[in-house]
Amino acid sequence: MKPDARMYQAVLDELGVEPQEARFIDDSACNGKEAAKLGIQSIRMLRDFLQV
Repeated sequence: MKPDARMYQAVLDELGVEPQEARFIDDSACNGKEAAKLGIQSIRMLRDFLQV
């Protein structure tokens, strides 16, 4: 489960891609840090819950 680095590695292996070829997008900084440890570019998505 996220943010365990083994989960990210399993996905890389399953897809047959290198970490530098992958992008990880999440709204949790913690999850992104673990992906980045493997060399995956991590992008934190900031959610804006505006009420109209």
